[in-house]
Amino acid sequence: MINTIIFGFFVISFVTIFKPVPKIEKSLVLIFGLLMILYAGLREDSMDYKVYKVLYKNYNDITIEYAFKLISFLVQNFFGGNIKYLFLIFAFLAVSLKFKAIKILSSSVVASICIYYSNYYLLHEMTQIRAGVASAFLLLAIKPIYERDFKKFLIYAALGFSFHYSAL
Repeated sequence: MINTIIFGFFVISFVTIFKPVPKIEKSLVLIFGLLMILYAGLREDSMDYKVYKVLYKNYNDITIEYAFKLISFLVQNFFGGNIKYLFLIFAFLAVSLKFKAIKILSSSVVASICIYYSNYYLLHEMTQIRAGVASAFLLLAIKPIYERDFKKFLIYAALGFSFHYSAL
Protein backbone atom coordinates (compact mmCIF):
# COMPACT_ATOMS: atom_id res chain seq x y z
CA MET A 1 0.00 0.00 0.00
CA ILE A 2 2.76 2.46 0.90
CA ASN A 3 4.40 1.99 -2.52
CA THR A 4 1.14 2.86 -4.27
CA ILE A 5 0.72 5.98 -2.17
CA ILE A 6 4.27 7.14 -2.83
CA PHE A 7 3.90 6.43 -6.54
CA GLY A 8 0.65 8.44 -6.63
CA PHE A 9 2.31 11.37 -4.90
CA PHE A 10 5.18 11.39 -7.39
CA VAL A 11 2.84 11.22 -10.38
CA ILE A 12 0.71 14.11 -9.11
CA SER A 13 3.88 16.09 -8.22
CA PHE A 14 5.29 15.49 -11.69
CA VAL A 15 2.09 16.77 -13.30
CA THR A 16 2.13 19.80 -10.97
CA ILE A 17 5.72 20.71 -11.89
CA PHE A 18 5.36 20.15 -15.63
CA LYS A 19 1.96 21.76 -16.09
CA PRO A 20 0.16 20.19 -19.06
CA VAL A 21 -2.17 21.96 -21.47
CA PRO A 22 -5.64 22.65 -20.00
CA LYS A 23 -7.47 19.85 -21.88
CA ILE A 24 -4.97 17.24 -20.72
CA GLU A 25 -5.00 18.70 -17.21
CA LYS A 26 -8.79 18.27 -17.01
CA SER A 27 -8.48 14.65 -18.11
CA LEU A 28 -5.70 14.00 -15.60
CA VAL A 29 -7.73 15.55 -12.78
CA LEU A 30 -10.67 13.29 -13.68
CA ILE A 31 -8.38 10.22 -13.78
CA PHE A 32 -6.76 11.16 -10.45
CA GLY A 33 -10.20 11.58 -8.89
CA LEU A 34 -11.48 8.24 -10.16
CA LEU A 35 -8.35 6.41 -9.04
CA MET A 36 -8.49 8.04 -5.61
CA ILE A 37 -12.17 7.08 -5.22
CA LEU A 38 -11.51 3.47 -6.24
CA TYR A 39 -8.41 3.17 -4.08
CA ALA A 40 -10.13 4.53 -0.97
CA GLY A 41 -13.40 2.71 -1.65
CA LEU A 42 -12.00 -0.74 -2.35
CA ARG A 43 -9.32 -1.02 0.32
CA GLU A 44 -9.57 -3.38 3.27
CA ASP A 45 -6.45 -2.65 5.24
CA SER A 46 -7.01 0.77 6.79
CA MET A 47 -6.80 1.27 10.54
CA ASP A 48 -10.52 1.95 10.93
CA TYR A 49 -11.79 -0.73 8.51
CA LYS A 50 -12.70 -3.21 11.26
CA VAL A 51 -14.34 -0.48 13.34
CA TYR A 52 -16.47 0.63 10.40
CA LYS A 53 -17.42 -2.98 9.74
CA VAL A 54 -18.81 -3.25 13.28
CA LEU A 55 -20.55 0.13 13.01
CA TYR A 56 -22.04 -0.88 9.67
CA LYS A 57 -23.45 -4.15 11.00
CA ASN A 58 -24.90 -2.49 14.12
CA TYR A 59 -25.92 0.91 12.78
CA ASN A 60 -29.45 0.60 14.23
CA ASP A 61 -28.20 -0.09 17.75
CA ILE A 62 -25.55 2.61 18.11
CA THR A 63 -25.45 6.37 18.38
CA ILE A 64 -23.80 7.63 15.21
CA GLU A 65 -24.38 10.39 12.68
CA TYR A 66 -27.56 10.35 10.63
CA ALA A 67 -25.81 10.16 7.25
CA PHE A 68 -23.88 7.03 8.26
CA LYS A 69 -27.12 5.37 9.36
CA LEU A 70 -28.86 6.37 6.12
CA ILE A 71 -26.06 5.15 3.86
CA SER A 72 -25.73 1.92 5.87
CA PHE A 73 -29.47 1.36 5.52
CA LEU A 74 -29.34 1.96 1.75
CA VAL A 75 -26.36 -0.35 1.26
CA GLN A 76 -27.86 -3.15 3.34
CA ASN A 77 -31.30 -2.93 1.71
CA PHE A 78 -30.59 -1.93 -1.88
CA PHE A 79 -26.98 -2.94 -2.63
CA GLY A 80 -26.94 -6.48 -1.28
CA GLY A 81 -25.33 -5.60 2.03
CA ASN A 82 -21.73 -5.60 0.74
CA ILE A 83 -19.70 -3.19 2.88
CA LYS A 84 -17.59 -2.28 -0.17
CA TYR A 85 -20.49 -0.16 -1.39
CA LEU A 86 -20.48 1.79 1.87
CA PHE A 87 -16.79 2.63 1.43
CA LEU A 88 -17.26 3.44 -2.26
CA ILE A 89 -20.13 5.82 -1.49
CA PHE A 90 -18.15 7.60 1.21
CA ALA A 91 -15.04 7.75 -1.01
CA PHE A 92 -17.06 9.09 -3.94
CA LEU A 93 -18.69 11.78 -1.80
CA ALA A 94 -15.47 12.86 -0.09
CA VAL A 95 -13.17 12.93 -3.12
CA SER A 96 -15.65 14.42 -5.58
CA LEU A 97 -16.81 17.14 -3.16
CA LYS A 98 -13.22 18.02 -2.27
CA PHE A 99 -12.29 18.20 -5.95
CA LYS A 100 -15.28 20.49 -6.50
CA ALA A 101 -14.19 22.70 -3.58
CA ILE A 102 -10.61 22.79 -4.89
CA LYS A 103 -11.88 23.84 -8.31
CA ILE A 104 -13.91 26.65 -6.71
CA LEU A 105 -11.27 27.86 -4.25
CA SER A 106 -7.94 27.34 -5.99
CA SER A 107 -6.25 28.93 -8.97
CA SER A 108 -3.89 25.95 -9.25
CA VAL A 109 -6.08 22.84 -9.19
CA VAL A 110 -3.39 20.22 -9.75
CA ALA A 111 -1.06 21.69 -7.11
CA SER A 112 -3.96 21.80 -4.66
CA ILE A 113 -4.78 18.16 -5.44
CA CYS A 114 -1.14 17.29 -4.76
CA ILE A 115 -1.35 18.96 -1.35
CA TYR A 116 -4.71 17.32 -0.64
CA TYR A 117 -3.39 13.89 -1.62
CA SER A 118 -0.22 14.16 0.44
CA ASN A 119 -1.89 15.54 3.57
CA TYR A 120 -5.62 14.90 3.86
CA TYR A 121 -6.49 12.05 1.50
CA LEU A 122 -4.48 9.57 3.51
CA LEU A 123 -5.97 10.77 6.78
CA HIS A 124 -9.60 11.27 5.77
CA GLU A 125 -10.50 9.07 2.83
CA MET A 126 -8.24 6.19 3.81
CA THR A 127 -9.03 6.19 7.54
CA GLN A 128 -11.66 8.63 8.81
CA ILE A 129 -14.31 8.25 6.12
CA ARG A 130 -17.09 10.16 7.89
CA ALA A 131 -14.79 13.06 8.74
CA GLY A 132 -13.62 13.09 5.12
CA VAL A 133 -17.10 13.83 3.81
CA ALA A 134 -17.78 16.33 6.61
CA SER A 135 -14.59 18.25 5.83
CA ALA A 136 -15.52 18.28 2.13
CA PHE A 137 -18.82 20.01 2.96
CA LEU A 138 -16.98 22.49 5.18
CA LEU A 139 -14.59 23.29 2.33
CA LEU A 140 -17.60 23.98 0.13
CA ALA A 141 -18.94 26.30 2.86
CA ILE A 142 -15.93 28.66 2.60
CA LYS A 143 -17.12 30.55 -0.48
CA PRO A 144 -20.65 31.14 0.88
CA ILE A 145 -19.12 32.57 4.07
CA TYR A 146 -16.99 34.95 2.00
CA GLU A 147 -20.00 35.95 -0.11
CA ARG A 148 -22.19 36.36 3.01
CA ASP A 149 -24.61 33.71 1.71
CA PHE A 150 -25.49 32.37 5.16
CA LYS A 151 -28.31 30.14 3.91
CA LYS A 152 -25.95 28.19 1.64
CA PHE A 153 -23.31 28.14 4.37
CA LEU A 154 -25.79 26.67 6.87
CA ILE A 155 -26.86 24.01 4.37
CA TYR A 156 -23.24 22.92 3.82
CA ALA A 157 -22.53 23.03 7.55
CA ALA A 158 -25.63 20.96 8.33
CA LEU A 159 -24.66 18.41 5.69
CA GLY A 160 -21.17 18.23 7.17
CA PHE A 161 -22.64 17.80 10.65
CA SER A 162 -24.84 14.96 9.40
CA PHE A 163 -21.68 13.07 8.42
CA HIS A 164 -19.54 13.86 11.46
CA TYR A 165 -20.40 15.71 14.64
CA SER A 166 -16.99 17.40 14.66
CA ALA A 167 -18.18 19.56 11.74
CA LEU A 168 -20.12 21.59 14.26
